[in-house]
Amino acid sequence: MISLIYDIKITYAYSYILTTYTAVIHQQENWRWTASTVTDLESAGGLLRKKLLIELRSPMMQIAVNTAMRSEGITTSLDQLYAQAVLLDVTFRLQIQRLAAMSRGYFPVVAQDVGVPVEFRLWNEIKQDIAARGRVQWPKIKHVDKAVRKVTIHYHGSVSRLHDIVRQRIVFETLADICKCLEIISNDPDLYVVCFKNRFDCPKSLSTAGYRDVVVVIRVVTEQTLRMGTAGHSCELQLAHHRMVRLLTTAQQDRFLKYKQHKIHHLNPSNFKEDTGRQHWYNW
Repeated sequence: MISLIYDIKITYAYSYILTTYTAVIHQQENWRWTASTVTDLESAGGLLRKKLLIELRSPMMQIAVNTAMRSEGITTSLDQLYAQAVLLDVTFRLQIQRLAAMSRGYFPVVAQDVGVPVEFRLWNEIKQDIAARGRVQWPKIKHVDKAVRKVTIHYHGSVSRLHDIVRQRIVFETLADICKCLEIISNDPDLYVVCFKNRFDCPKSLSTAGYRDVVVVIRVVTEQTLRMGTAGHSCELQLAHHRMVRLLTTAQQDRFLKYKQHKIHHLNPSNFKEDTGRQHWYNW
């Protein structure tokens, strides 16, 4: 498939299939990604590995996994990026749950009764409740259409600059808990911080429409992610205050997207080579 926006061509083949397959896996709550421990085996022909369960279930996933594991250097293919995202999504979620447990983090839980609003509960309480764990609203992998549009308009076709295909959000009661989570991240040997944005200290509210949070771009660097070829994949973690999150509605999010599209259409396409919001990102 080829997407052509503002004369920038993005080519991709199986990104849609990867996101669909991941959604099915999540719905079935099947988090056993490997038949056994992923282990490199020495052989005369080089390194061999045990196949993941997702590869055994789908030939398409086998192609995707092999593509991700062969990746070296800067990612230039959207399909390659989504192949890595599918493999990393569950691993990143488990890392976020660990952070939430140590910093009093909350996640949204769908109520059992229809019409009852979403409830934010401490992860330390959720993990003790099997029924609640199945009702947590985890963010899904970024939709392919949105990824293509963002890469095209903001990054001028540079796929490697896309950091939010895999994303999660932790909600906190206090700013002190947000700071505690940031401290834990900075001292965690398995988490490498690429950059971060403090939108609580954003000088101009026009870019965020008044929304405030902290966004951290993270890579999970463990023995497992190194073997799977996903250690270089950047994920987005949002650290939000519960009062701000409770103000969000679907209608407000839709209006904000229309607002951003309105700004984009009134810009000169020749300026799309630079992301106008990058000046607010900071190195760790």
